[in-house]
Amino acid sequence: MGAFNLVWLRWIYKRYPRGASLFELLFLIGLLVTYLWIVPLWFWSIYRLNIAVPDSVSAFFYEIWLEKNFIRSFLIASIVCFILASIYIRRTSPREMGLTTRNIWISGRDCIYLVLIICICAIAIMAISNNYLSIDGYLSKQKITGRTLLSDIFVAILSGTAQQFLLQSFILQRTLAIFRNKPTAILCSSFVFCLIHAPNIILMVATMIFGTACSFLFIRNRNIFTIGIMHGVVQQALRIFLASIILSGSYLDGRGYFTFDLSVGPPKGYPAYLAELEYKGSLPLAQSAAGGVIIIPVLVANKSTKTWSSTDKRLSGVGWLSPHRPKRRCDISRQSFNALRHTN
Repeated sequence: MGAFNLVWLRWIYKRYPRGASLFELLFLIGLLVTYLWIVPLWFWSIYRLNIAVPDSVSAFFYEIWLEKNFIRSFLIASIVCFILASIYIRRTSPREMGLTTRNIWISGRDCIYLVLIICICAIAIMAISNNYLSIDGYLSKQKITGRTLLSDIFVAILSGTAQQFLLQSFILQRTLAIFRNKPTAILCSSFVFCLIHAPNIILMVATMIFGTACSFLFIRNRNIFTIGIMHGVVQQALRIFLASIILSGSYLDGRGYFTFDLSVGPPKGYPAYLAELEYKGSLPLAQSAAGGVIIIPVLVANKSTKTWSSTDKRLSGVGWLSPHRPKRRCDISRQSFNALRHTN
């Protein structure tokens, strides 16, 4: 029965290649949208944007968000299985997917040329930008997490290769089958790639341009390894030097470097350690004569489900944590404090 289904699916692909490719592309986009937007819907919309919804809807998406690690793991596994099944049904060869060492030196040379162009553009951005480089923030974060530059580069290369495989070996191959025109297919696949990085407009524009260049190199040389290595190196370099320009305050779930707005919680908004500070007073702050103490009235909304300590090495150095945060689980949703004392 399984063999019959595979033969039937292969027949559909051969009989309707454009329709089958469009279905595969839309199905993958649906999985990616669910992974990136639906699972964290409660955090970025109901909680961060204060979008009014019925309590039952809020509770439903809140439970999804609490279990997001499990759900996202399931979605990642679904994406991998779907891609592997598609490759098997289509009988796509390794060379078509760029999984080859052919043209590796030519492809590597072209990638170096592209990296040089990116470096020139980055230097120009740094020269005209008023933002500080993010290298100090990167180094301080390295001390907190205990990671090394080599380990970050290695992870970035793995991530870059995976992203380029998704873009070139899957998305671009489908857009080529749909449009049968290389420039149109490249632009459409790069547009899908840039949408994955929404809502950061700067990053979307950068990934659109970078994805287009990478797709051109892939069609030219058909080598995913050199493009993946280049992607990882460029990604890590931008993270070290230009994250404060590209990423600061742009991601709703806390990725990148932060612009603090009295919202507190660990990086990426982990649901287990979430709280919010809301300033209830007015400026300027009054300072008492004795001891240089400033009284700041605040309201603390505690949405955490786990306990943690402000002395925790991984969390306390991030800059989001308050030493006045309760070190126990709070069973009430909102807890008022008359004052938060800070010694000047």
